Order: sequence, then structure tokens, then C-alpha cells
Amino acid sequence: MIVKAMFFWALLAGISAYISGRAINTIAPASLLRSGLLLLAVGMFLLARLNRSAPCWLPSVYSALAGAGFGMFQVPNLQLLLSSSSIRESGRSNGVLATTRLLGQMLGAVIVPTFLGLNAEHGPRQALLTGEFSAL
Repeated sequence: MIVKAMFFWALLAGISAYISGRAINTIAPASLLRSGLLLLAVGMFLLARLNRSAPCWLPSVYSALAGAGFGMFQVPNLQLLLSSSSIRESGRSNGVLATTRLLGQMLGAVIVPTFLGLNAEHGPRQALLTGEFSAL
């Protein structure tokens, strides 16, 4: 069931990133950023609130919501970061981008297993709530 839910996260992240990339010239990037982070946080909050008696399709819907928010946030964030530097400093901007991406992946790879190791029953919920608060 988790694999199916993660599929919809990735699928909606890709679709919403494409739509966000097309809309970035007509909608203010800051609005897309805020909307995307809000959708991401809401999706993660709803995933954290799931219980075992929830219908089997509900995690997929909540994952899709979070993925759509992530995709909506990612494109204007990258566009603003890369367009705010000069051509001479584009290498530095790409370095910042790569460093922050790896730092986020590393923190996630450390925090989630820590929560799972400390409390196997409530660890996933705590990890999702931590992600939600970091998005907010």
C-alpha cells in the first residue's frame, strides 16, 4: 500500500511541476511557492493523521496532495534561485542548489530512521509531522 501511495506522490509532483512551470510567467512565483508549501503541509498532516481503519485509497489521495504541493513549490523556488544570480555566479547558484538538495536528503535520511528507531508505532507519524512543520 505504501508503494502505491508513493507512486501518486511522484506522479502528481511531476504533473504539478509541469503546470507550475507553464504558469510561472502569469502567476507570481511567491504565490506558487506559498500555495505549494501549504498543499505539501496539508497533505503531510493528513497522512500523519491516518489511522489503521482508514480506507485503503486514502493514503494515495493524501500522498497525491502532498506531491502536488511539492511540485508546485519546486519549480518557482528553483527559478527564483537560478534567475537571481548573474551569469558569472551561475556556478555558485548551482552549487547552492546541489548542496541544499543533498542536505535535505541527508536530514530526511537521518531524521526518519531516528523516529522509527525511537518509537516504531508512532515514528512514521512523528516523521511526517516534522516534515509538515519544516514545510510551514
